[in-house]
Amino acid sequence: MTETAAAAAAAGKSSGASVNGDSSTTPGVNSTIPAGAGIPFYEKQRQHLRELLNRRRLLERKLAAHEEMILAKETEYLESTPAGNIIVGFDNYTKGTSAAAAQRRKSGLTDQNRVFSRSSVSYNAAASTGDTPASTPGASHAPMPVSGNFPGRDGASAAGTPASTTGGGGGGSRSTASKKGKKSGNAGGVEDSETDGREAKKVRTSFEVLLSAPRRSAAVPNASGTRALYSVSTYSFEEHKKTIQHRVVDLKTGQTELLTDDSNVSEPVWLTDDEVLLLKSGDNGTTTLVVQSAENPNAEGYDITTISAPISNVKVRPLPNGSLAFVCVALTTPSGCLFNPETAEKPRSTAKVYTSLFVRHWDVWLSEHRNSLFYSTLEKRDDGSGPKWRLSYLVNALKGTGLSCPVPPFGGTGDFDVGTEGICFVAKDPGLDPAMYTKTDLYFVPLKTFTEIEPPKPVIVKTPGLEGYSQSPVFSRDGKKIAFTRMKSRQYESDKTRLMLVRDVHDLETPAEEFFTTEDGEGKWDLRPDAILWSKDDSTLYVTAECRARTLIFKVPADPTKATDLPEPISTPEGSVDNIQLLGVSSSGEDALLVTTTSLTDNSCYSTIHPTTGTITTLSSATKHGKTLGLSRSQVDSITFPGSDGSYDVHALVVRPSFFDPKKKYPLCMLIHGGPQGAWSDAWSTRWNPAVFAEQGYVVVAPNPTGSTGYGMEFENAITGQWGGRPYEDLVKCFEWIEQNMPEVDTSRAVAAGASYGGFMINWIQGHPLGRKFKALVCHDGVFSTLNQWCTEELFFPIHDFEGTLEENREGYERWDPARFISEWATPELIIHSELDYRLPVTEGLAAFNVLQAKKVPSKLLVFPDENHWVLKPENSLVWHREVLGWLNRWSGIADEQESNETSVVIR
Repeated sequence: MTETAAAAAAAGKSSGASVNGDSSTTPGVNSTIPAGAGIPFYEKQRQHLRELLNRRRLLERKLAAHEEMILAKETEYLESTPAGNIIVGFDNYTKGTSAAAAQRRKSGLTDQNRVFSRSSVSYNAAASTGDTPASTPGASHAPMPVSGNFPGRDGASAAGTPASTTGGGGGGSRSTASKKGKKSGNAGGVEDSETDGREAKKVRTSFEVLLSAPRRSAAVPNASGTRALYSVSTYSFEEHKKTIQHRVVDLKTGQTELLTDDSNVSEPVWLTDDEVLLLKSGDNGTTTLVVQSAENPNAEGYDITTISAPISNVKVRPLPNGSLAFVCVALTTPSGCLFNPETAEKPRSTAKVYTSLFVRHWDVWLSEHRNSLFYSTLEKRDDGSGPKWRLSYLVNALKGTGLSCPVPPFGGTGDFDVGTEGICFVAKDPGLDPAMYTKTDLYFVPLKTFTEIEPPKPVIVKTPGLEGYSQSPVFSRDGKKIAFTRMKSRQYESDKTRLMLVRDVHDLETPAEEFFTTEDGEGKWDLRPDAILWSKDDSTLYVTAECRARTLIFKVPADPTKATDLPEPISTPEGSVDNIQLLGVSSSGEDALLVTTTSLTDNSCYSTIHPTTGTITTLSSATKHGKTLGLSRSQVDSITFPGSDGSYDVHALVVRPSFFDPKKKYPLCMLIHGGPQGAWSDAWSTRWNPAVFAEQGYVVVAPNPTGSTGYGMEFENAITGQWGGRPYEDLVKCFEWIEQNMPEVDTSRAVAAGASYGGFMINWIQGHPLGRKFKALVCHDGVFSTLNQWCTEELFFPIHDFEGTLEENREGYERWDPARFISEWATPELIIHSELDYRLPVTEGLAAFNVLQAKKVPSKLLVFPDENHWVLKPENSLVWHREVLGWLNRWSGIADEQESNETSVVIR
């Protein structure tokens, strides 16, 4: 409704018209429009409308204050439940015996949504603060163009996860962990019941709701499977700070206890069934090892020791003599000593001089300091106050070898493992240029006691014919075997991973064995194994792999000679598997798994799975399977359409608004993933979250065109040398299929967005006919010119994807250069780029914006000086979502609809 029309509508009301439920009279409003009313009359009504709007904003501020009070009281109540699982608290909130609970049952579940009060339909954050982008809610700590589930060029989760005695986390350090406001709660057994049989009221999921919602790590059980550790982090946009809680849950009762909410503490790791090791960061970069009881978290913990430098990624393993093998990661000096950047002498000049690659990597300029693995033992000693764990001296396992682990920039505990016989780890080949080759080898360091002062020399694991990335090494339970994955090509970062086995760590003259081999060397299993878990008896491997927009678990015999049939996925909850842990053995003697999953509508779900029977029991869903965010699985769908030449099919995910009405039409929002060897998946993301785009009023279609992972290697590899070819034609076919088969979609108001390779594709689309079918485009950290690919850091990437160096195949780079087609650029475009993005430097974004501005094409530039290829800081992410959604909504017409709806609420 236009402002003048709204004024006329307001003029049609009596002088007793109310605004937002206010029953006071509104003087000065004519009940009729005088005949021949002219401009002065409408100007007077316009002024009156402004007064009404100002009055509405004042009422909203008052309402916001009331909401804050309600939120504070709800928070106080819900403190008795685990921060990552407020579901049981909701049920108690409505099912209690008090008069207040009875009133809540009577009035329905609307109040439940106020736990995330910014999503309440009565609250408008921007209106209450005078901010204009009130109608631009959206998703995530922004851009990761591939789903958060798939590590690789455009996606890797950096979230820390608590660790078992064979796993690690990610973090910092200081002295005994504080415990503020310790409360216990119910983590919930099966909590899927409906309150009073009614569904929660639908609310539009705003990006502020999403960014403020608690983020829960994977759950990691202790050895007996009785308890599990998990962490929950939350960011407050009111207080502008992040809080984190480390908690332990009793897996039988669902009762949870807060271990600590000290912000200096990180990386909880199980030492025993009852004891947890924590890292606490201290002044001047020191790290204190703290022990806390999981059985009695209120009891005071104790410090083991303080290390004079930052350490992280701790793993421990029980040894036969009752001690624990201890391994951690730390930066080292060129001489192999621990490096502490806080206490190191600062250079007087900021100049950097290089004579070899890497010069910079991901978001840092490289220095002489490298990651290394340090080992030691933890032993219990009685100093008169009872037995306590004590750490012996730390030894650099890689000193003098030229090797470094974990492998930057995303390496962590997945790059090494600790067994009873020693340490296995992956490291780049020191004889090859790391920027030109992906080759990483698997090594084994034999250790009998983990107290060896001089570390034995690492022994390389032989894999004839396979020279690419080695990943995910895991010791068997008996410590004598290693399962891992390896790629074939040493210049293809997204090559097929092959499942491998070292039969005996003390016989490394014998090469590792590959599963599912074929004579042509391609391998019989066409998926890419990722995470690996050994069964309790070491006879079976549980392996995760992408498959058609999901990450599933496959059961594989642990002996390659017995793995004759292709593995089938075991039953898992809907969505994608994020983490798997061995929970123990059931009464029938079968393995039980503790699995963490996410989906497009649920950001964290803990379940137990019995692989043999297929039984799944949900322990806890952080969002009650999306209901607390107003989301449901009915919004999620998928389509399949013929690809570019009709000889293959292309799969796409579809997410509709929670308020979807099949009788209405909604503009299309096409999201294009990065990689390009990546995929959209049925998994949660706090960056590119399709649900948040859908909640604006779009039907979101997220296609996985040629080059996407999870659909077989032939489909993935077909993008090589075809960046703007088959994938672009697949997107054209996708748009045409939507036009012909999805009547609920308004393609005349379509918009598109993408990042990294998705940003390349946005600029490629801009110069081609498909670009004229979109009302607006968003390019995040994209490619302006493929001739600039050698400004990146990992040069093996363009060498593979463009089939040679720039000198060897300049024609191949020029063929898919978006800059060749700038004469056709005409669609309004938002350009986003970050100055710490060394993968695709900021000049790519500046060049695209300069061209658009020179051509007078409506355009906007958003720059983050302190972000890398992804926007990770919450406050920056908030701006990212406002700008992205504001831009798309403006050109699609959704902003006008939202403004019209807002005005119609005011004038009633």
